[in-house]
Amino acid sequence: MKNQEYMTCKEAAEQWGVSVRNVQRLLKEDRIPGAKMYGHSWMIPCGTGKPEDIRNEKKRKEVTYALYGILATSIPMPRKHADAVLETFEEEAFRRQYAAELSYFRGDFEAVKQYYRSIRIYDRMYLCAAHITLAAAMSTGDYELYEAIMHTAELILEYAREQDEKTDTGVQENANGNPQTSRFTPKGKCNWKICNPYTEIKLAIDMLHALAAVSMLVPQMLPKWLDTNNFSEYPSEARGMLLYLRIKYLQTTNRFDEMLTTAQTVLTMRTNDDCFTSMELYSLLLCACANYRLENHPQTAQDLEHAIHIGMPNHLLTPFAELSMAVGGQLMPMIRKEYPSQYTKLVQQMEQTWINWLSFHNQFAQANITLVLSPEEYQLALLIKERKSYPEIAKLMATPEKEIHKMMTSIYQKLCIRGKARLRKFI
Repeated sequence: MKNQEYMTCKEAAEQWGVSVRNVQRLLKEDRIPGAKMYGHSWMIPCGTGKPEDIRNEKKRKEVTYALYGILATSIPMPRKHADAVLETFEEEAFRRQYAAELSYFRGDFEAVKQYYRSIRIYDRMYLCAAHITLAAAMSTGDYELYEAIMHTAELILEYAREQDEKTDTGVQENANGNPQTSRFTPKGKCNWKICNPYTEIKLAIDMLHALAAVSMLVPQMLPKWLDTNNFSEYPSEARGMLLYLRIKYLQTTNRFDEMLTTAQTVLTMRTNDDCFTSMELYSLLLCACANYRLENHPQTAQDLEHAIHIGMPNHLLTPFAELSMAVGGQLMPMIRKEYPSQYTKLVQQMEQTWINWLSFHNQFAQANITLVLSPEEYQLALLIKERKSYPEIAKLMATPEKEIHKMMTSIYQKLCIRGKARLRKFI
């Protein structure tokens, strides 16, 4: 008997006037709310309208304020009760974005994904939602969701670029007949220095790519613009996130003195000891990571203790789960002693995060292997796939065999694998 509550891809395609392939693409990009997989078939709730087309120019006016949500999440939380910040928002969009970020910090990644699915692609909060959901996708090993977010972001950027080139999006002529770009002013009390929608969207998507690169610890994929420490040209609301990405960039490139200085700079921006932001919590933990690598262990313990007293009373476990391995064995005994009720949950999340990260990293590395490995390392990997011996490879590459062994060690570390058999599956 036919299910009256759901329709098939074919029925949806006929109802919406599109191809079945188009419907399948929308399903893959997670843009049809309520759709479910039964066996090998997708079922779509009856009455579901066709998702908006990103190329629909009539909807373009809604693709604005790409960084608007960052203003919300830069608002400090009370140290004694972080959730109280949610009551301060008059705008529901801000509150929902902040609530999703709190869910992420507490390890409720499914709540983050549900929030992302509820945001339309044209919503001004979409790219902010994409950032936190990308992090959730990596924490849960959801590579399919990661690819869908990145694909949608590229579509948005492509469309914004096309519209930016048209005269009706702000490029006009002044009295002298020269091009003149009109400034974009968002609603609300925002102090933007970058006011062009395309520039704003590009910055948000550049940060999205940078987040993936620093999270995957892939130096070859780090954007060059993170090598600067001057973000004065960017909107002030975005600088916290930019500085966080900069700190992670320095960590990935093993520049620990600069990493420590930059993290300390973020902490000097704090204006109220009774409140904190998520970036301040991360900066404290990253200070600890830098001090640990610089062998300043007493200061490492002090930074960790400060972070613990901010994050743990509010059940913000994710930052600790993500960075616990970067401070040796100092963190977990401190939490077990001071917050024993949360210790077991943190251990479980830490172990699961590592398993999921490893699964995600393997798919990410395999899909981007020519970028993850240097050209010489990739050449070596190809020769390993051909089952060449080390002496044969050394002769073919005109490289001492000792250096070949060092390169193999580097390949295993970058791909998080062991053994030639596993390496051959990557190529």
